[in-house]
Order: sequence, then structure tokens, then C-alpha cells
Amino acid sequence: MQPKIIGISAIAGGGKSTLVRQLVDQIDGAIAIHFDDYATDETYPQDFSQWLADGADFNQFRTPNLADDLAKLKRGETIVSPVDGSTVAATDYIFFEAPLGRAHHATGQHIDYLVFIDTPLEVGLARFVLRSLESAENAAPMPLKTYIEAYLFLLRRVYLAQREQIIPASDLVLKGEQSVDVWVQTVYAMLESQS
Repeated sequence: MQPKIIGISAIAGGGKSTLVRQLVDQIDGAIAIHFDDYATDETYPQDFSQWLADGADFNQFRTPNLADDLAKLKRGETIVSPVDGSTVAATDYIFFEAPLGRAHHATGQHIDYLVFIDTPLEVGLARFVLRSLESAENAAPMPLKTYIEAYLFLLRRVYLAQREQIIPASDLVLKGEQSVDVWVQTVYAMLESQS
């Protein structure tokens, strides 16, 4: 079987990491690839307000190493983990935490099936707040006040653009309010129907 890359997309706090983790745990030999593991200071537009004004083109996000690694995995080749330098072998199912879905051509072209978790914006925001209030070892990536300000003035519009561009190109749209177990069963059924 040629390796299949299943992209899992959602807004921040939408459940991408949770779903990917559960799928990898429940499907023998499956592996996970995370967009954030490849992100650098060069990945994102320098001015998100201008980026939105110019049409919110997700192709402006730069992740050349990620695109190369996805291509290698699709060919059945091994890659080197950007996290710890370990060797990662291609498997039948590669779950790719893909916040940009197919709207980012460089990585999206390698996605065989795209799943979007359609989580309401307020639920994603609430989950971020909860993470921020947890212990330091599970701390959110930025202070809560900073995130809320960014959300009000910028991030909400980014997430709306994300939904608008990614949902139409998705093979499966999950309801964000459903349980993780329902998500896993639905994705598994999709994969079974395609095998």
C-alpha cells in the first residue's frame, strides 16, 4: 500500500492535535507530522493585517522542509524528525496536522484526504483560555492577555479566512462540538471506505 497522508485541519483550539494523537494511538503503525514542528520565524507573513488586506493567501506561508518531507513520506522514504533528529519511516497512514489544508499548495498537494474539524470560533477561544489557565508545563504559547487582544483585532479574521478557504476543499467535515470518539470513528470509516 502506498503511504496515505491524511490532513487534519481546524482553527487554533479546534481539536487538530487531539484528533491526530487519538488516530495515531488507535491505528497500528500510523505516524503524526505536525506543521508547527517545521515553523520558523520565516514561516508566517510579517504583517498579518496587510496579508488579510491582500486577500489572505496561505501560499505565502513558507515551509519548504515540511513540503519536502511530505513528498519523501509519500514516496515511502524515511525523513529526519525536526524535533529530535530521529529517523521517521513512512507508514500506511500519515496523519498530518495541517492547519492550512489544501489552501497551502506546497504542503496541500501531498494530502490524500483532508479532514476539517468545524469548531465554532468561541469554542476554540475558550479552549485556548483553558490551556492558558493550566499548569506551567502545559502553558499556552503566549500570555492570555496578549492572545485575547490579538484575537479581537486580528486572529478572528484569520480563522474566518481559514474556514472559508479550507472547508470547500475538504473531503470530510467534522462537527467541532462532537466528541473525539465520534471524530475518530468517522475518520476511520472514511479510510475503510477508501481501502
